[in-house]
Amino acid sequence: MPAVPVEHYPQLLSAVTQSEKIVYLCGAGASMSLGEHQLSWTKWLLAGKAYLTETEQAELEQRIGNWTTAELIDAATYLLAGLKASGNYHDFMDRTIASVHPVNKTFCEALQKIWRAGDLIITTNYDMQIEEAVGGAGISYTTPADILSVIRAKSANKVIHLHGRYDRENGADDIIADGPQYQSILDNSGAQFIQNLLSTYPIVIVGCGGTVEDPNLAGFLSFAAEKLGTSDIPYFYLMKKGDTAPPLPRNAVILFYGDDYTDLPEFLQELSLLRLQQRVRLRPLISVNPYQERKPVTSAFGRMHFANGFLKFTGRETELAALNRFLEEEPDFLWWTILGEGGMGKSRLALEWLRKLPAHWFGYFAKKNADAVCDFPPFTDTVVIFDYVLGQEQPCAETIAAYLESFANTPYKLRILLLERREQTTEDDWLLRMKRAMSSEARLEFEAGSYREQPLSLGALGEQDALEYTENYLENYLPLLKTTAFITDCRNHRQRTAEEIQKTYHDSMAPDCDRPLYLSIYIEVWLSKEGQLRLNSTEELLSEYLNKEKKRWSVQLGRDDLVDSYLRVLAVACAIDSFNLTDRHGDDYLEDDCRKLIQYFDEQSARPGAENLFRELYTRMDTLIENGDDAEDSIPELLYHPEKLEQKGKVEAAEMVRSLGEEARLGYMASYAKLDANLDEMYLWMLVNAGIATPEQEQRAQELHEAEQKRVAALPQHAWIVEPVFPDIIREYIVSYAINERDIERFARLARANSVMGLAHFIALALEDWPDNQKLQKLAVTPPSEVLNYFEYYVGLLPNLRAVQDLWAVEEALLQSEPFYAGYALEIWRRIAITLTERRDTERLYESSVRFLTYLQKTAKKRTITKEAVDVLEAYCVGLHNAEEVEKYSRLLEQCSEFAKELRELPEIGEFCCSNYANLQHLKLYEDRKADLQPEWERIAELLRQWEYPENLCRLSLATAQEAIRYLVKKQDLSGLQYLQSLTHTIYGKTNLCEAAEAESLCIANLVAFRKKVDSKQYEIIQQYQKEFSQSKAIQMSYISVSDLFYAQTADYKKVPDAVLRLAKEWAERYPEDIEFPEGYFRLLLSGLFYARAHDLRNEQRRLFREMKRIAENTDDSEYEERSQMLETVHSLQALYGYR
Repeated sequence: MPAVPVEHYPQLLSAVTQSEKIVYLCGAGASMSLGEHQLSWTKWLLAGKAYLTETEQAELEQRIGNWTTAELIDAATYLLAGLKASGNYHDFMDRTIASVHPVNKTFCEALQKIWRAGDLIITTNYDMQIEEAVGGAGISYTTPADILSVIRAKSANKVIHLHGRYDRENGADDIIADGPQYQSILDNSGAQFIQNLLSTYPIVIVGCGGTVEDPNLAGFLSFAAEKLGTSDIPYFYLMKKGDTAPPLPRNAVILFYGDDYTDLPEFLQELSLLRLQQRVRLRPLISVNPYQERKPVTSAFGRMHFANGFLKFTGRETELAALNRFLEEEPDFLWWTILGEGGMGKSRLALEWLRKLPAHWFGYFAKKNADAVCDFPPFTDTVVIFDYVLGQEQPCAETIAAYLESFANTPYKLRILLLERREQTTEDDWLLRMKRAMSSEARLEFEAGSYREQPLSLGALGEQDALEYTENYLENYLPLLKTTAFITDCRNHRQRTAEEIQKTYHDSMAPDCDRPLYLSIYIEVWLSKEGQLRLNSTEELLSEYLNKEKKRWSVQLGRDDLVDSYLRVLAVACAIDSFNLTDRHGDDYLEDDCRKLIQYFDEQSARPGAENLFRELYTRMDTLIENGDDAEDSIPELLYHPEKLEQKGKVEAAEMVRSLGEEARLGYMASYAKLDANLDEMYLWMLVNAGIATPEQEQRAQELHEAEQKRVAALPQHAWIVEPVFPDIIREYIVSYAINERDIERFARLARANSVMGLAHFIALALEDWPDNQKLQKLAVTPPSEVLNYFEYYVGLLPNLRAVQDLWAVEEALLQSEPFYAGYALEIWRRIAITLTERRDTERLYESSVRFLTYLQKTAKKRTITKEAVDVLEAYCVGLHNAEEVEKYSRLLEQCSEFAKELRELPEIGEFCCSNYANLQHLKLYEDRKADLQPEWERIAELLRQWEYPENLCRLSLATAQEAIRYLVKKQDLSGLQYLQSLTHTIYGKTNLCEAAEAESLCIANLVAFRKKVDSKQYEIIQQYQKEFSQSKAIQMSYISVSDLFYAQTADYKKVPDAVLRLAKEWAERYPEDIEFPEGYFRLLLSGLFYARAHDLRNEQRRLFREMKRIAENTDDSEYEERSQMLETVHSLQALYGYR
């Protein structure tokens, strides 16, 4: 007879699913069952007879007497004393206690599940079997502080030995077996405190078959009956039918696990599995529980889902080893990534790894539910897997941050595994976006936990693994098929069939189709076509597969029109995860299909076997739940009132809500609220409350409210929900297959209105998997009809906007939208600019930039333009600049400058314009060295006047001034230099910026050089700048140049001041590599020489000439195109005047 099902015991079932912790107390019977040995207490004692004399043996047997607890303890006292006296104690213990090891596989697996669930295992046994079975450590009554730490989850879980342990390998021996030892434990307040503490949790007492012969377990039960009998917490006493229970506490519940002792492991296995599957606090966290025993799914699409029980795992040994190394790393927190194309087997690999984790690790696929994590108390080392982040970066970021907070200050390790298709090298990368969505503190902690290895990239199965996979699939699939001659032959020659399938698969399918998912589909289609199959694309393969499945639906539904209706509603469910046929919102163009299916399901629900039919059609019935006055606060309510989360003790959740921007909170609020309200009505009431609604809008809001009330009142008490469990690629194909071109817009609106971000996530993945599918392309760009639904529209496009072909349609949707979620709309515009730049479509890029300015002008009438809009303009300008489109770039900047006149309150747009006019000058010079830069400087001057010369704007304007001066000098454009001098002089007068002084000084120096004449006003300006900015090299150079000309023209009657010569000498020595300084100093010396000659100052002449000669001989002009004339001048002076 099998073990009694746990479900027969409701009180035990309740404890298993509801309790935070459960204590499993294992006695001698548990040890005997686990190790499949017969070493009961009495047989243990009798085994010691071999070490005694005949007289001692007789004494031992007399003390054992009738095997009462007192007699067994007395016998143990006598035996152990004798063995210790004779030196045989350790040999006896090694041959008995230390010789037993876990053998029973089912019992081992049950203990491992208990350990994985973080529950406590305590034992009155001395052996180390449980530690060996779970791979953990043990601890004994001698260290009550350490036990307390384990019980309170302050340290890692350990097996607790209430009566000590004999651990030969680690030299531990603190067993309680004789009278004095038992008395010491009874007198030990710490040990009694631990036993009292353990009793605060439900206790499952395991291995009671030998209780009469187990004084340790009998002692605990006696203690419990005497001290703990008034507790309301249940003690579940497991025993075999027919056994007699000992005296038990009042709160003990006797449970029979079966008719035979061998039923115990099976009962424990079921009990521990239920614990893993149904712990209440875990349910909101887990999307896929690897410990859930799943019945093999026989429906076609269901077979393809990674979590089904249809096919055993094949290959990937290298990847599993890599994951185990990741697990075993020392840090408490680490995260890693698995990358692979859709259908490559990422999720199945991760699931298999979870199922093989060491017993002290618990793992699962996680829901992106930060609020639930805040209520989660970690209970063991944990692996959390997020399957697909793309398009869900914000909830992923929030959930990961919540896990980091939950595991902080616990003794448990946390591993996070992210599954995605690929990483991108751009700012659109999902991982980068997810990190940006975290708070700075959470992001730092997350970054610190990055695993040292590159992402684990998953490729195609190896040739041998693929063949084994095919054989395994045939083994499970062929029995489901109707017997024909062909199928019989395949069954009889499975290996040959697998080889033939492999060959035709690789011959007909493209290399990028070499994925386990496609191989599974190919196998089924190949068999349905009896091997007569030639395909050229993934679409053809999936089309054949879907047609095969439609035939099955036709048999199940019995009517072809129902098949078409079912396929259409299934497509909606595939796009949004689940579709409520009864309570629908939005564009209800499938009303007739839903009505027919509801009628059919209602009729079938009362018939035998209906449950199987609904399972095959991925359909379930749900009960309508009405929210009363005491209902939980809704998600929209909590989004706008995070203080309510704090009142519930969910501080972290409240902080995460507050970290969301206003637009994100409004967007998420609308996404959740639409399932209970009409979004058009919500929007109109928002206008009414803001005092900006027209009378017509207010009346319309009231009409919509009344209509929604009538609709809800007419709903039945139950609903039919279609909820397919398919791989994403199959979902996406079904949507493409099922919807007509003419219905795509209505489909998009229906799907978006009936899910919370479901269609947004679907589109993000669909664009990645099927970038050339025109139906999915149109679906992606179709905007919602409701203003408040634009949030989901933007969120769906953002992750994969590069894959969108018709960006014009997206721009059109943006132009028609209301300025809700403006931050998200601006980000869409910015990515459009980047995408068009990458496509090198400069015509569309310029066209799009003009449309964006139109969008801004429209938006400016309703709300304030923010600096994020400037970032978008910058993206357009970068694209045109990099494409070297001077004319388009110039036209765009001209329009931006005109628009900027309306935005005096936004200085960033002025900075943008000035900066880009500087860039435009660079580009014009690059394209044409004779280009006219005057228009750009005039625009810059106009912008500076408009914003009244703010310092940062002036700095940006001056960024290219020196290059412009060099260009004007090369052109000999004196009017341009004069204009630039005037502008920089004005800027300096407004700001006192050094950059302005430098630019004006250079203009003056070059104007003077052209005219060969210096007026006193120009020289005074240069002198003033030199005093104020004495460390400016540009001003120093200009000062030397102008001083040279100024004193050269007055050399006959005006001496060069010594102070000027000292400065010139100092700079010449400081900047010997800049020949302008030595030459300027040389020319000033020459002016001084002419003055000395005019006044017959001979000593002065000789001194000045020697300095000129030194400068000329020591200046290195080898790196300059033109050689310096200084040495020639020296030689001429020598020849003319005889200077030496």
